[in-house]
Amino acid sequence: MSRVAFRTDEFKDVKKEFRGRIVGAEYNEAPFGIKGAPEIEERMKARGITKKVGIMISAEEYEKPQYEWFVPTYKTGTRWYHFIKALEETGAMRDIEITGETDEERLESFCKSLVGMEFQWEEHRIVSIGGRETDVLIPVIYYGKSEVGEEVKEVKIG
Repeated sequence: MSRVAFRTDEFKDVKKEFRGRIVGAEYNEAPFGIKGAPEIEERMKARGITKKVGIMISAEEYEKPQYEWFVPTYKTGTRWYHFIKALEETGAMRDIEITGETDEERLESFCKSLVGMEFQWEEHRIVSIGGRETDVLIPVIYYGKSEVGEEVKEVKIG
């Protein structure tokens, strides 16, 4: 199969759709040692936000892990809102345990609970606050949760 398209019918949509498991989740200034794009970091800093949630997804389709970043907030229309909404809609929230007294403790426990969850992921374009369009990986089907390193069995929902 050719990797170069020479006719328009050979082109493919580059949006991501894959099955993958969350193998890492962190809440800090640079999850997995990766800082965000400079303009995003500047906007966060201007709003007094220093930490974000980063998730690392392992998928057979990709040699390298896929990453997604979320700034926790109470505002609708944000990437965080769409992620939390998707976790609720897929039924994954039932397997998430959030503990702690402070927001930071709750976010750290939330991240720990995400590790091992397997989903069908789709990339969606959303219009975020301020009218900016952005792409975000959203879980659309939840297959269950297992310890990282264990095989995941499909869980029927509904």
